Amino acid sequence: MKLTFYTKCKSCYNIYCNVCDQEEHFDSPFHQRSLFSENTSQILLPTQFVNSDGRVISQDVSVPCVAPTTCPSCLKTGTCHVQPGLKKIAVITTEGRFDLNWAEFKCSVCKEIRTVTNADFVASGLWPGSPTIGGEIGPKRNRTGEIGLEIFSPISPVEIGLGEIGQLFKHNLNNPIYPLTSPISPWI
Repeated sequence: MKLTFYTKCKSCYNIYCNVCDQEEHFDSPFHQRSLFSENTSQILLPTQFVNSDGRVISQDVSVPCVAPTTCPSCLKTGTCHVQPGLKKIAVITTEGRFDLNWAEFKCSVCKEIRTVTNADFVASGLWPGSPTIGGEIGPKRNRTGEIGLEIFSPISPVEIGLGEIGQLFKHNLNNPIYPLTSPISPWI
């Protein structure tokens, strides 16, 4: 069967049909994908997929998050999965900005839905930021000559040694989460 259109992913270096692209990238929204047909090409947003007719369709995609192994309500194991919530969120990575849906956990047994918390995002490898803490990050040398990081926030600078990144999480978990970043990129 000849493909009349296909999706090419710049991040994982593969070419996909429409079904395989959705299976692979619904849970990996940070990949850079493009749709190619005989006459055109188009960059796809993380919330855009291609139907069987080759038309671009939009659907809600959540921020990737590790689901709990046990449902806190019914205590069944392996029943929770991640689904997109209604609230929108911008995730900032080294690859750019990704407008996604806030994640929710849903149990397939008791049907309880729980909104993902800042701690869930941190456990999944995403760093929460907020308008009160987020800002520019810059290198700073302390009195002993060790290099650390300084976050220049609208309130006051927060100094963090490279060995004390855990304090970054502790300091920021009490604030509302707005932008998210991956561990390899700075906050906004």
